[in-house]
Amino acid sequence: MNLDFAPDVDINSNADNPVIGVRSFGSLPAVVAEQGAAWTRGLQSAGVAVCAKHFPGHGDTAADSHLELPVVELTLEELRERELEPFRAVIDAGARTVMTSHILLPRIDPELPATFSRTIVEGLLRGELGFGGVVVTDALDMHGASGERGIPQAAVLALAAGCDLLCIGTENTDAQLAEIEDAIVAAVAEGRVSAARIEQAAGRVLALAGAVRADRAAHEAASRGAGVLDPADVRRVAEAFDISEHASSWLRSHHGRYSVVRVDTVANIAIGEAPWGPFAEVAAETDGATSAFAANPLVVFTEGDHPDLVLAAQSPVLVVGKDNHRHAFARAAIDRLRAERDVLVVDMGWPSDDRRYADIATFGASRLVGRSLIELLDGEQGRTP
Repeated sequence: MNLDFAPDVDINSNADNPVIGVRSFGSLPAVVAEQGAAWTRGLQSAGVAVCAKHFPGHGDTAADSHLELPVVELTLEELRERELEPFRAVIDAGARTVMTSHILLPRIDPELPATFSRTIVEGLLRGELGFGGVVVTDALDMHGASGERGIPQAAVLALAAGCDLLCIGTENTDAQLAEIEDAIVAAVAEGRVSAARIEQAAGRVLALAGAVRADRAAHEAASRGAGVLDPADVRRVAEAFDISEHASSWLRSHHGRYSVVRVDTVANIAIGEAPWGPFAEVAAETDGATSAFAANPLVVFTEGDHPDLVLAAQSPVLVVGKDNHRHAFARAAIDRLRAERDVLVVDMGWPSDDRRYADIATFGASRLVGRSLIELLDGEQGRTP
């Protein structure tokens, strides 16, 4: 692995954003810029190129570009004041690649989404921000890119705009790839894309390949043995949790003994199906020890289940979900439980300001975050053989 499509340096300014969420470092430009730059330096120090995304910013949307074309009514000045700050930071930190977004910014380019806009790619990213590396498209099979024109023409437009590396998608056939190649050859023959532009894009991609090979060789010794996680680091993760007074009191009162309601929502298309949170950590426990969290009774609740199912959980009840406020069935279940049980709600997604659905907000659902949450929940109970 020598290229990672991360970090996401979008500023998640809209709590109802269905696709960015916890992939973002936060809602404050300075925080996202600082953390994005740190991620860039850290990952590239191990010989893996980063790809900062989604230029010029996908955070202020309530639409998913996998499924439709989001429209963002920001001016260039508004972009400069907020969305562009993290991109400046990661470029200054040496980011080798930047990924474009399939969003329409009509006050900057009223006709073409960012991936297809020379005004945004060449003018803003390369000209104003001075980025000289590889520009990568977001996946061209997404509706925001190809829904109106097909993948072959999306590829042509992206190259013409100044993109260098085409991210096509994940389920493409040889025939479809041949169609893309044929469309590019035809565009060059017709003068819609110059041969020099194709050579420039290919040159940048080949230069990136050579650079990451050199980086990997230089840092291979330093990265050997990496990945061992200090227990102190696990505890430090909890320092980023937002814990209400109710949550602190609930944790002191119940000493690791409670029923668990796991709220399963439809997987984010950008992340896919994966074990998550404390449940991923419990599933991975192989040393014969069991956390107090894992020993508690569990009810799994999904959309379509009868609302009374959650009442199978006896008081006190710990509810664990992701983006609870965005799902009506999750809100209804939590409201029902609060009316009849002593409840603590954990949101491992991106919480809203309405904290009825997030007594504890973890801002992530990775296994590491899950491990940290278990330690917080277990308290002095710890793990038992």
